[in-house]
Amino acid sequence: MLATLYFLIRPVRIRNDAMSPTYPEGCVVFVTREWGIPERGEVVAIASQTGGKGTISIRRVVAIEGDSFPLSDSETVTVPEGYVLVQSDNREAATDVQNAVEGLVDVRLILGAVRFALGN
Repeated sequence: MLATLYFLIRPVRIRNDAMSPTYPEGCVVFVTREWGIPERGEVVAIASQTGGKGTISIRRVVAIEGDSFPLSDSETVTVPEGYVLVQSDNREAATDVQNAVEGLVDVRLILGAVRFALGN
């Protein structure tokens, strides 16, 4: 029963300030498993590999497949099928390599959506 519940609602501790002030460092968010493409504005948990160690990053979806966005003043990029564009809420923290899970993410790496938090 608990293993099933853990699969459906997964707690994740925020270990940096990349999503601050929405989810500050130290708070715990609860992620529910989702299937399909997340919606724009949704906050998601992303499985990532950092130095051979599996970690979970929390980021906001800012564009979904088919959306176009300016990469620079002269270049526009369209999000490919099966991907989303994510960013942190705290753009200053995004420059820190430790916090940098930004850009296009394969939707297969998305573990689910953040539904609520404790400690924020």
